[in-house]
Amino acid sequence: MNTPNIAGTLEEQHQLALEWTCEAFLIHQVAMHRRAIYRHRYGDIAICSIALQGFIDTHLEDSGYSMERRFNWYMTILDTAHEDAVKHESFLAYWGQPTKLTHGGIHWFNCLLDQFGDMVQELGPDVARKLMGGESEKSH
Repeated sequence: MNTPNIAGTLEEQHQLALEWTCEAFLIHQVAMHRRAIYRHRYGDIAICSIALQGFIDTHLEDSGYSMERRFNWYMTILDTAHEDAVKHESFLAYWGQPTKLTHGGIHWFNCLLDQFGDMVQELGPDVARKLMGGESEKSH
Protein backbone atom coordinates (compact mmCIF):
# COMPACT_ATOMS: atom_id res chain seq x y z
CA MET A 1 0.00 0.00 0.00
CA ASN A 2 1.29 3.45 -0.94
CA THR A 3 0.28 5.34 2.22
CA PRO A 4 0.40 9.12 1.91
CA ASN A 5 2.17 11.10 4.61
CA ILE A 6 -0.60 13.00 6.41
CA ALA A 7 0.46 15.83 8.71
CA GLY A 8 -1.49 16.90 11.76
CA THR A 9 -2.83 15.44 14.95
CA LEU A 10 -4.34 11.98 15.06
CA GLU A 11 -7.78 13.59 15.14
CA GLU A 12 -7.01 15.63 12.00
CA GLN A 13 -5.55 12.60 10.23
CA HIS A 14 -8.57 10.50 11.18
CA GLN A 15 -10.99 13.15 9.90
CA LEU A 16 -9.15 13.49 6.60
CA ALA A 17 -9.04 9.72 6.04
CA LEU A 18 -12.75 9.50 6.93
CA GLU A 19 -13.58 12.24 4.41
CA TRP A 20 -11.49 10.60 1.68
CA THR A 21 -13.11 7.23 2.31
CA CYS A 22 -16.67 8.54 2.21
CA GLU A 23 -16.05 10.75 -0.82
CA ALA A 24 -14.53 7.77 -2.63
CA PHE A 25 -17.64 5.69 -1.96
CA LEU A 26 -19.92 8.55 -3.00
CA ILE A 27 -17.99 9.03 -6.26
CA HIS A 28 -18.20 5.27 -6.89
CA GLN A 29 -21.98 5.32 -6.39
CA VAL A 30 -22.46 8.36 -8.63
CA ALA A 31 -20.34 6.70 -11.32
CA MET A 32 -22.53 3.59 -11.12
CA HIS A 33 -25.96 5.22 -10.81
CA ARG A 34 -25.47 8.78 -12.12
CA ARG A 35 -26.67 10.16 -8.79
CA ALA A 36 -25.80 10.00 -5.10
CA ILE A 37 -27.74 6.90 -4.09
CA TYR A 38 -27.19 3.41 -2.78
CA ARG A 39 -29.45 0.87 -4.46
CA HIS A 40 -30.93 -1.40 -1.79
CA ARG A 41 -33.28 -4.28 -2.57
CA TYR A 42 -36.15 -2.43 -0.83
CA GLY A 43 -35.48 0.94 -2.44
CA ASP A 44 -32.86 3.60 -2.98
CA ILE A 45 -31.03 5.23 -0.08
CA ALA A 46 -30.02 8.84 -0.74
CA ILE A 47 -26.45 9.42 0.44
CA CYS A 48 -24.05 12.31 0.95
CA SER A 49 -20.49 12.36 2.22
CA ILE A 50 -21.37 14.01 5.56
CA ALA A 51 -24.06 11.44 6.37
CA LEU A 52 -21.77 8.56 5.39
CA GLN A 53 -19.03 9.97 7.63
CA GLY A 54 -21.30 10.02 10.66
CA PHE A 55 -22.76 6.61 9.84
CA ILE A 56 -19.52 4.66 9.39
CA ASP A 57 -17.47 6.41 12.04
CA THR A 58 -20.20 5.97 14.66
CA HIS A 59 -20.61 2.33 13.64
CA LEU A 60 -16.91 1.62 14.14
CA GLU A 61 -16.68 3.66 17.34
CA ASP A 62 -19.69 1.81 18.78
CA SER A 63 -17.95 -1.44 17.80
CA GLY A 64 -15.02 -0.49 20.05
CA TYR A 65 -12.60 0.87 17.46
CA SER A 66 -10.28 3.58 18.81
CA MET A 67 -9.67 6.67 16.68
CA GLU A 68 -6.28 5.31 15.65
CA ARG A 69 -7.78 1.97 14.64
CA ARG A 70 -10.53 3.72 12.64
CA PHE A 71 -7.91 5.87 10.88
CA ASN A 72 -5.89 2.73 10.03
CA TRP A 73 -9.03 1.00 8.72
CA TYR A 74 -9.91 3.93 6.47
CA MET A 75 -6.38 4.04 5.08
CA THR A 76 -6.50 0.28 4.48
CA ILE A 77 -9.67 0.45 2.36
CA LEU A 78 -8.44 3.40 0.30
CA ASP A 79 -6.73 2.49 -2.96
CA THR A 80 -3.74 4.79 -2.58
CA ALA A 81 -1.76 3.10 -5.38
CA HIS A 82 -4.16 4.04 -8.21
CA GLU A 83 -2.55 7.45 -8.62
CA ASP A 84 0.79 5.85 -9.53
CA ALA A 85 -0.77 4.38 -12.71
CA VAL A 86 -1.95 7.77 -14.01
CA LYS A 87 -0.06 9.11 -17.01
CA HIS A 88 0.34 12.73 -15.99
CA GLU A 89 1.62 13.85 -19.38
CA SER A 90 -1.72 12.90 -20.99
CA PHE A 91 -3.39 15.87 -19.26
CA LEU A 92 -3.12 19.56 -20.04
CA ALA A 93 -2.92 20.12 -16.28
CA TYR A 94 -2.90 17.47 -13.59
CA TRP A 95 -4.34 18.37 -10.17
CA GLY A 96 -4.78 14.85 -8.92
CA GLN A 97 -7.45 12.17 -8.97
CA PRO A 98 -10.44 11.59 -6.70
CA THR A 99 -9.74 9.00 -4.05
CA LYS A 100 -10.76 5.42 -4.78
CA LEU A 101 -11.66 2.50 -2.57
CA THR A 102 -10.32 -1.01 -2.79
CA HIS A 103 -12.77 -3.74 -3.79
CA GLY A 104 -12.85 -4.77 -0.13
CA GLY A 105 -13.69 -1.20 0.88
CA ILE A 106 -16.60 -1.05 -1.56
CA HIS A 107 -17.82 -4.41 -0.31
CA TRP A 108 -17.62 -3.19 3.31
CA PHE A 109 -19.69 -0.07 2.56
CA ASN A 110 -22.21 -2.19 0.64
CA CYS A 111 -22.59 -4.57 3.60
CA LEU A 112 -23.16 -1.71 6.05
CA LEU A 113 -25.73 -0.03 3.83
CA ASP A 114 -27.47 -3.35 3.16
CA GLN A 115 -27.80 -3.89 6.91
CA PHE A 116 -29.05 -0.33 7.34
CA GLY A 117 -31.64 -0.76 4.59
CA ASP A 118 -32.82 -4.02 6.14
CA MET A 119 -33.22 -2.27 9.49
CA VAL A 120 -35.20 0.58 7.94
CA GLN A 121 -37.44 -1.92 6.15
CA GLU A 122 -38.00 -3.90 9.35
CA LEU A 123 -38.83 -0.80 11.42
CA GLY A 124 -40.77 0.90 8.67
CA PRO A 125 -39.57 4.09 7.01
CA ASP A 126 -41.63 6.41 9.26
CA VAL A 127 -40.33 4.87 12.49
CA ALA A 128 -36.74 4.80 11.18
CA ARG A 129 -36.98 8.46 10.08
CA LYS A 130 -38.25 9.43 13.53
CA LEU A 131 -35.44 7.49 15.27
CA MET A 132 -32.86 9.20 13.08
CA GLY A 133 -34.17 12.63 14.06
CA GLY A 134 -36.23 13.36 10.98
CA GLU A 135 -39.91 14.04 10.80
CA SER A 136 -42.42 11.48 9.70
CA GLU A 137 -43.78 12.02 6.21
CA LYS A 138 -47.29 11.77 7.62
CA SER A 139 -46.70 14.96 9.61
CA HIS A 140 -46.19 17.02 6.41
